[in-house]
Amino acid sequence: MTRVFAKIVEQGRDGIDGATGPTGPTGPGVGDTGPTGPTGPTGVGITGPTGAGVTGPTGPTGASGTGPTGPTGATGADSTVTGPTGPTGIQGSQGTQGIQGTQGIQGTQGTAGATGPQGSQGTIGATGPTGATSTVAGPTGPQGSQGTQGTQGIQGTQGTVGATGTQGSQGTQGTQGSQGTQGTAGATGPTGPTGTIADGDKGDITVSSSGATWTLDAVVNNAKLATTAGQPGGAWATWNPGLTNLNVGSTGTVVARWTQIGKTVHYSIVVTLGGTSISVGAAAFATPANNATDHVTGTAFFLDANGSWWMGATDIITNKIYPVAPLANGTWTGYANLGASTPFTWAASDKMILVGTYEAS
Repeated sequence: MTRVFAKIVEQGRDGIDGATGPTGPTGPGVGDTGPTGPTGPTGVGITGPTGAGVTGPTGPTGASGTGPTGPTGATGADSTVTGPTGPTGIQGSQGTQGIQGTQGIQGTQGTAGATGPQGSQGTIGATGPTGATSTVAGPTGPQGSQGTQGTQGIQGTQGTVGATGTQGSQGTQGTQGSQGTQGTAGATGPTGPTGTIADGDKGDITVSSSGATWTLDAVVNNAKLATTAGQPGGAWATWNPGLTNLNVGSTGTVVARWTQIGKTVHYSIVVTLGGTSISVGAAAFATPANNATDHVTGTAFFLDANGSWWMGATDIITNKIYPVAPLANGTWTGYANLGASTPFTWAASDKMILVGTYEAS
């Protein structure tokens, strides 16, 4: 009886061919071949895990038998002589799918064969049906080449703002940057409009001709003058003239007053001697404002308490006012600095009055 084995082939690499099993014992006598029974359903065992061994070279394909199957004779008595094996019959048609067989016991892993030479790339066949998922992970394939850059994905929506972190510590002061170059000067702005003054009487001045003509009033009285010290209508002020080479006595007095209008300074000094410790030498008084030039600037009057008086002058030299007395010398009159007896012997109740004008520096 011819045995027909069906082999289920799974798409994937073939394992190493196992060794050929021993030939089974020859059956007793050869009788006439009985009629071929119908092909039984092909058993389908669960495919075991693919072996990890490298696929060996494929052996040559054997020639298919072409002889026709003879008619089945009647079953004869068992022969004791082994008859020759008959030719292989024509391959029967594919039987229907057999019932799923039980899972066979996992065989031991065969020794890995030597790696065969790399075969040429075969034509890609049609994709077979997907087999059952293997429970054993296959070896990792080689790293594929870098794929081309994918297109930019669309912008994701803005995430919510996270909570503000705590304030970091103050960083150290950076070094002073170098001075930047001077920027170019900006363009000059346009000239503003010319101011105008409306025509009319402004008090001491009358404006006319749309502000072009200013006419000062014919009379400006004292009531219209500024009364601040130093202004034309201002009151005179006092100042401390300091005293050089002069002691007015324990009860003596000095009253010094002045005013300045522009660069013109007017001054008045009245000295009255009194009490004890009176002394008069080459007396001098400090000016209220520095003088521009040194010259004779005013008049001096010297009054003796007995009723006589003398007229002299005042001379300014380097911010000092010097009163000088007349000195008769035959045909002309000169001037000399004051002294204890010039122009007379000074005593309590005697006076000197100095008035003058000079140019301030």
